[in-house]
Amino acid sequence: MASGITVKGYVRLANGNGVANVEVRIAAYVGTSTSACKEEVVVTNNLGFYSKEISCTGDIHRSRISLKNCDGAVLVLEKEVPVSKVIEANFTICQNKSTACTAKFTAEPIPASSTVLPYSARFNSNSSETNNGENIIHRTWDFHDGTPLLNDRVDPLHTFPRGGTYEVCLTIKTASGCESKVCKQVIVPPSTATTCAAKFTFERLGPKKFRFNSSSSAIEANDNIVERKWDFRDGTVSSDLSPAHEFAKPGNYEVCLTIKTARGCESRFCAVVKVEQVAPPDNDAIQIVSLYPTQAHENLKVVVLSKHNNVLATVAIVDAYGVVRSSKQFTLVEGYNPLTIPVNKLTAGSYFIKVTTQFGVATKPFYKL
Repeated sequence: MASGITVKGYVRLANGNGVANVEVRIAAYVGTSTSACKEEVVVTNNLGFYSKEISCTGDIHRSRISLKNCDGAVLVLEKEVPVSKVIEANFTICQNKSTACTAKFTAEPIPASSTVLPYSARFNSNSSETNNGENIIHRTWDFHDGTPLLNDRVDPLHTFPRGGTYEVCLTIKTASGCESKVCKQVIVPPSTATTCAAKFTFERLGPKKFRFNSSSSAIEANDNIVERKWDFRDGTVSSDLSPAHEFAKPGNYEVCLTIKTARGCESRFCAVVKVEQVAPPDNDAIQIVSLYPTQAHENLKVVVLSKHNNVLATVAIVDAYGVVRSSKQFTLVEGYNPLTIPVNKLTAGSYFIKVTTQFGVATKPFYKL
């Protein structure tokens, strides 16, 4: 017939503090046998408490509970099984060992760089002292800047929200239960970022559509842009390097770009973008009414009729494959506009004269001798 017992107890220091992570060996014996019917190992919890149920075939009459003391010696308790079948075995360890310990740390502000944020400092707790080289099993850092406590880091890199003076505290705890706390005033200098300048260019892609480019923004050689924010002043924003944006209606828009760098520099640049009302194409607004000679050698005489005054026109020579061979801009007046276009550098073949304005496009073929 099988029987079972429960063995439990505490492992404490002389000051009454429980000791965690201590291995406790439990052996159970049936009758007068000198051989254990079963052996188990249990580990104490954070309070130094342990508990284990053991079952054997036959009645268990006694139990042997053992563990290693701080100096390596084995502590043993022999217990008879009571009627309740519950054995309590408590140990006090490290009674002859000093448990002194001293928390210490150093703090060093780290300059901002491409890999380190502004207002950062490196902390190191390796200078903390324990007797006889006893292990530190727990560290808690409190930076007193609104961030959560940081546990079990020997040399953390911490970023504060801004420059200033902070009371930083370190608490250590050793395997024997010694606990020590130290606090220091740590001065975090203001950001070492120097200069940066946001800047952008833009080009028209359509009547109300533009391409913006921020690659002309200036930063120092050891810095980089980590954030861009475009404000098109029409309720839309972007974080792209070179966004394309189409405005909903004509008007003057003060477009702004804000950049932030890894070293903490921030700059803002604004420029006015004029979005004009573009008239619908008028097929008769621009006409090539005359082109002479149609088989040209040196110069081509072109007469362009415009229905509007002060019109900017691009006059291009296009080959049979649609490739622009040359182009020149003219300002047209209302009425007839005689133009002279040199063609002496063209090779012989078929070409087109193409006149492009905001009001329309006109083309006419000719041949180069």
